[in-house]
Formats: sequence, structure tokens, C-alpha cells
Amino acid sequence: SLSPSDFVSDKNIRFRSDFKETAFFYPQLESDTMGRVSFDFKLPDKYTRWHFYALAHAENGRSGWLTRQIESSRCLMIQSNAPRFLREADTMLFQIKITNLSDTVMEGKAVVRFFNMADDSPLDILVRQRDSLQDFRCQAHGTQSVAWQIVVPKGVEAVGYRVLAQAGHYGDGEENALPVLPNRALMTETMHFFVPAQQNQTFTFQRFKQADSPTLEHYSFSVEACTNPVWNVMLSLP
Repeated sequence: SLSPSDFVSDKNIRFRSDFKETAFFYPQLESDTMGRVSFDFKLPDKYTRWHFYALAHAENGRSGWLTRQIESSRCLMIQSNAPRFLREADTMLFQIKITNLSDTVMEGKAVVRFFNMADDSPLDILVRQRDSLQDFRCQAHGTQSVAWQIVVPKGVEAVGYRVLAQAGHYGDGEENALPVLPNRALMTETMHFFVPAQQNQTFTFQRFKQADSPTLEHYSFSVEACTNPVWNVMLSLP
């Protein structure tokens, strides 16, 4: 059986984390005397149908090309339906699709873990922690969806996740990161004032003083002095 603690320290299943779109690109391969070319490459962790394209040319100007298709898959696969980004304080369903390509029914458990990408510290963002471990039953050559409800945290630039599904000797894991966008906009308030030489004056920044919004958070306050304001105007011209 699989528990959340087993999930955190599990070493038997490698979490897929390389989801690049291009597996390889070798523009300068040279053949041997028999016209054969050999090379090695590492296939990314993405479950998909890969297209292979090859173009060859000789010194006399003759050329030829070749296309093939390769599929990468496992008997038990998980694919997350994660969005491109998250927004602070949003409540959403984090959903994965479990695919069974075998000829028998698979019954197992799926578990997810969220963490801060900055320091790898765990994030408690599940609405119901007891649902972090869920059962699934996937028919032969079928699919099933599993979802967790989460609340996007504040003050985190990116949320990482590790999701794992295991049924008997079959298992699959996925690891990725989601950027978090703030749910607020940065507003800049300015006030221009002039102080003659050898004088002291008092100014009141009314918008700064009357800032009574419950969601307002001050970011910075700065004062800039300029002895020749006309020069600043000239610098601002396109």
C-alpha cells in the first residue's frame, strides 16, 4: 500500500520532469564509408507521439529525407491537466488523468504533494488534507480522472508539485512547477512640489494620507530631488 509518507521518500519510481517539445537536433552528422549514421539521444519524459525528421545530402548535390513516428508510453501513465499559471488566493481543482494501457483492470492509489520551488518546503494548500491520498480503479485500455481541491498561497512565486499513481508493480510520477501571479496591481502615486532656496515648506500627500483601502499594501516610498527639472523633462522625450 502507498501512504503520503511513502510518497515523499519513494525511490522506486522516478518522477518525470523533462517536458521539452524537441527531443534533439543534430544539424551536422557525418556518415561512415558505408553511408551509415548513428547517434544517441535521450527521449524527454513527455507521453506523446514524436515525429522524426532526417535530411541527408551528398557532395554531388544529391539529397534525401526520411520521416517516422515514435510513441512514448507506459502501461500505467498519469498526465496532469495543470494550468499554465496560478493566481494568488484562487481556489481550483488540480486534476490528473490516469491511463491504463494494459489488458487488465488496475486498482491503486494516487497522491500529490505541493512545495515551494524556492526552498523545497512543503505547502499546505489542500482544502482537505485527508484527500491527499485517493483510490482509483481504471479499466483495461481506459482512463480515469483524479482531482484535488487547492487554494493558491500568497507570497509564493512558484508552486511545485509531485504527483504519483501506483497500482501493484506499475507506477508513474510527474514533477513540475507552476508560476503564481499576484492578485493585485502595482499602483504608483506621485506628487510634484517646488521648494525655493533658503526656505522650509510643509506638504501633505493627500492620496497617501487617505489610503484606507482594506487590501492596500505599501511597497515603497521614495523622494527624488532635482536641481534642474527642465533637464528631466528633456530626458523623458522620445
